Amino acid sequence: MINCKGWFVLSVKISSSQLCAVLFISHIYTFLTVPHTSGNRYEGTMFLVSEIIAALIIIIFMLPAFFAAKGSSLSIADIAAEQSKMLGKAAAALLAVFSILVTIQSLISFQFFLTTAVYEQGPKLLYIVLLTIACIYAASLGIEAFSRSAIFVTVLILAGFFIISLLLIPDYNTLYLHTPFYDGIKPVFTEAFATVFRYTELIAFLMLVPYDKTDAKKSFFWLIGIALITSLLIVFLTQTALGDYGRAQTFPVYLLSRVAELSFIQRFDSLYVVLWLFSAFFKVALYIFLAGDCIKKLFAKASSRVVMPVVGIISITSAYCLPNAIKGKNSELWTISGAVYAGLFLLLLPSAILILKKVRKHRKV
Repeated sequence: MINCKGWFVLSVKISSSQLCAVLFISHIYTFLTVPHTSGNRYEGTMFLVSEIIAALIIIIFMLPAFFAAKGSSLSIADIAAEQSKMLGKAAAALLAVFSILVTIQSLISFQFFLTTAVYEQGPKLLYIVLLTIACIYAASLGIEAFSRSAIFVTVLILAGFFIISLLLIPDYNTLYLHTPFYDGIKPVFTEAFATVFRYTELIAFLMLVPYDKTDAKKSFFWLIGIALITSLLIVFLTQTALGDYGRAQTFPVYLLSRVAELSFIQRFDSLYVVLWLFSAFFKVALYIFLAGDCIKKLFAKASSRVVMPVVGIISITSAYCLPNAIKGKNSELWTISGAVYAGLFLLLLPSAILILKKVRKHRKV
């Protein structure tokens, strides 16, 4: 189907629950994989409070996007194109770059976690190549194809953490929970804004609005609600079960699965790895799809069979050619992450569109 601007829009759509599930799985991958080295990360009740504040900030940030859309089912790039063809092209280009950067970041953190916590002697290139090939194929089929199992995978992830939380009951120690405002209000809000910038799925949501066959706003609020509850549970488990030892770990959430025991099952890290692999697949496939979707807005004749593999090759090459990616705060991963988080300033685009609309309306008057 072609819209009024001559841009390609896939006629196959997904339900709000599928959209919410895909974005949730993508978000949980970041939570499970990206190494946490900040001294403020997982600081007991301080982080629990900052997570709630972050959810409120996110809702406020997204209000301009809802006003700019005015009930339409257009992506943020399509809305920009309605105001100006050049603005639409620029938005599509920036969103494509953003999606590729997120893909690269995801592949770097994927190979690091796999070769650091799971299989230290494994071949890094082989891992990211196999994952990317599977994701390219899924992305080429369209979001409807790989979103079919998203709800099932979401249930598996939630059930997995619920089981782990039950098994950790004997290890809970509420003495590890500190007063949230012990160091003042500033650290709480600093961590809250840092949490907001880890929600790359906000941009993905604005790009996926045309693919929701019902009400995209419903998907957004369900996403924020489920993500908030899950993150609060994970942080609570990490803090009460591991205490200060957990904050010293690169992957504290993974450590939880190793601590959990049930009868003859000594560790649940295998369950964690399975859930993590599912989330990795969905995240990489999603952003390869989004990058390809934006590129097809720039080049109408571009084919998914060409665009998706090109995006995958660029991502693999970039991820593999960044040696020693996560060995310090100034490493290549943090550089890529910084670029990704800077890309979240694209959330200001709806505000710019609203201003442009008002200026044009004022000129007509």
